[in-house]
Amino acid sequence: MFVNAAIRATFDGTPGELLAVVKRIERDLGRRPGRRFGPRVIDIDILLWEGGGWHDAALTVPHERLHERRFALV
Repeated sequence: MFVNAAIRATFDGTPGELLAVVKRIERDLGRRPGRRFGPRVIDIDILLWEGGGWHDAALTVPHERLHERRFALV
């Protein structure tokens, strides 16, 4: 079972810094390394960034599958 939610938040830092915070939250909530797209306790995605786009080896914003996230688009 999946429960989806979307939030809008304010963050004083770069998208890369936010990703580090998100990864720490996921670890604190019990997420452990595993196969990509495999089962997981929690999955937090950064979908958009008010400052525009961002791309590096670890993160692409807007999220490359945002158009598939109906719960976020509605």
